[in-house]
Amino acid sequence: MSDKRIPTQNGATSQDPFDLAVELFLAAKTAERCAVWTLRAYRRALARFVTWARTQGIAGPRDVTPAHVRAYFVHLADLGLKSASIHDYARPVKTWLRFLFAENVIPTNPMLRVKLPRQDDAILPAFTADDMRKLLTACQDGKDPERDTALILCLLDSGVRAAELCALTVGDVDAKTGAVTVRHGKGGKDRVVYIGARAQRAWLKYLLTRGHTAATDPMFPSLNTGVKLTPNGLRQFCARLGERADVQNCHPHTFRRTFAIESLRAGMNLFALQRLMGHSDLGILRKYLRLVEHDLQAAHEAHGAVDRLLADKSQKGG
Repeated sequence: MSDKRIPTQNGATSQDPFDLAVELFLAAKTAERCAVWTLRAYRRALARFVTWARTQGIAGPRDVTPAHVRAYFVHLADLGLKSASIHDYARPVKTWLRFLFAENVIPTNPMLRVKLPRQDDAILPAFTADDMRKLLTACQDGKDPERDTALILCLLDSGVRAAELCALTVGDVDAKTGAVTVRHGKGGKDRVVYIGARAQRAWLKYLLTRGHTAATDPMFPSLNTGVKLTPNGLRQFCARLGERADVQNCHPHTFRRTFAIESLRAGMNLFALQRLMGHSDLGILRKYLRLVEHDLQAAHEAHGAVDRLLADKSQKGG
């Protein structure tokens, strides 16, 4: 492997062991048809690890030890990153090292003796009904109120990820049923989600303002370029909208989180929600479910039949 030259991202070639190992891994993931944004996340996370490893005098992947990996995780924490961000940078390193061991590139898998950093169990806030009303009002002050309104309603009603929304084309939406085909979602899997009547009407109204569109045209093009909106562009749009509406934590994932929590509050089956959101397991949904169960407990404490009917009037100052 040391004699093989592999082109790097900028087109140059490298014989550096770290560069070779990263490109080998990314080539394998590309062959597995991983989504473009997944490949970018892998590259970004591994580049960060490799940069750190070089500052520690580590020559290549074969020299990485469990102690090095633990030190790197501590380094991420020392940077002040949130637990979710630390996890986002740590997990690709685990996947990469496991791959290199399976491919006989490294003699042992350091991750067998290292645990990933624990994530906080806290669930970030979801939007309230008042938040959504403020956001919809703020859409009217944008460059394209029809597009902005349709975008946030579809984002909320479908529960799709930011990259999945940006990848949608006009032909991916069934105007009659509200079915939305998500192609090559996380893990390269297709799935069908839905938007309800109000989101449908907003989307059709927006489509009418665009004039003639082809099925392959982006569902929500960038207002600046006219081409497909990027995930970063979507994040920037949400941030600006949140500022105008005076709504905190306005980013694409808050819409997805709100979709999940409100679906559970409405009584949606956990497994149905898992399929709609494209989750490979129920871990995160169980966190949302605990939040909903807390809502039910609070409601019972306020309105429980026995406590209300048989309350001691003498304790109420009567």
